[in-house]
Amino acid sequence: MKIIMKPTFTFSCFIILLTLLFSSCKKDSPSDQQMIQEEASDFKLVFGQDTTLAFTSLGNIKDPVDYVLSFDGTADIKISTSINLHDRLKDAIQIDRENKKIVIKSGLLYPNSEVSTINGVAIPPIYKVALRAVAKDGKLLAEKLISFVLQKSSVHLLRSNAESSDFIYTLFSDKASSFELHSEAARIAGTSWNVNSKGTDGETVKIEANSVVFAGTSGSLTQKDEKSYDLEPQLLKDGFPVASGKIKFIFIPAIQFVYGTYYPDLNLTVKYNYLFVDLQAGYVSKAPAFYPESYKGKFSIDKIEWNNKPYDNSNSIFSINEETGIISTKAKNDLPKGSYKLTVKATAKHGLEFTTPLTLVLE
Repeated sequence: MKIIMKPTFTFSCFIILLTLLFSSCKKDSPSDQQMIQEEASDFKLVFGQDTTLAFTSLGNIKDPVDYVLSFDGTADIKISTSINLHDRLKDAIQIDRENKKIVIKSGLLYPNSEVSTINGVAIPPIYKVALRAVAKDGKLLAEKLISFVLQKSSVHLLRSNAESSDFIYTLFSDKASSFELHSEAARIAGTSWNVNSKGTDGETVKIEANSVVFAGTSGSLTQKDEKSYDLEPQLLKDGFPVASGKIKFIFIPAIQFVYGTYYPDLNLTVKYNYLFVDLQAGYVSKAPAFYPESYKGKFSIDKIEWNNKPYDNSNSIFSINEETGIISTKAKNDLPKGSYKLTVKATAKHGLEFTTPLTLVLE
């Protein structure tokens, strides 16, 4: 009897070949039957990954043969007061006799070695299942051990661009901040979110629906130091973790970005972002204020408008120093008179983006 594993879910594909070799035997002489058993072939699944194992019939057996599963090799722990692990195994692992397949639906099980948050019991470190070939009179003709390890699924942070991440920088806010979590295991019925997390000052964090939620921050958001939270969001099923991931949230002070001057002690901004200048002579601006300085990254011109209409800067008459944010124009250019509004973008060191206007008027 030969068993081949065929994944049916979109995870890494692998094939496991388990071969059972049997010699010819006399029906009424069990001692004459020779059965060659191989060592158990272990494989791994991720929670939610469904798999099939194909097997062949016994050779040289004329009488009807049935195939049954035994879970005696796996400890039958208590999942709840009314359900044991073997109950779950019987639902999750079944034989498709017509197609000679064993079907494993791992979403009905629990990752190995995980401990229940309800009763403290642990799932055995490996699942062991015996496939048995049984004659019509109940005689055991052959047995093959199938073993596998079920691992937890992953949890990530879902960004606005639909990409997943394990960390994020964000600004302090006086309103609640919400961040969406993603896990393939969330599609499995009966799962619910849980989170183990502490901030630098011991604040707890909660999960609502499928999002991590931080309460709003009171006080001056410009004077706060950076604050980080190390979270380990989990998906639980019947009290057992079935998915988890470590995610770092880093909150940074409100960014001040303006063409002008910022006085942090007073939290006061003086803007110089609407100026009458001679752009045709070759203008050079002052550097913008960016606070806190430690977060300053690169500067770029996002767009330019002339008299409220898009301006074509293909000749690069306007340029910017990406390190300092200083705007300049080529000397002796043919710029027509009017108002030039530049939208300047600052990309902070941690990837956050900010924009500020600078309007230059040529009379």
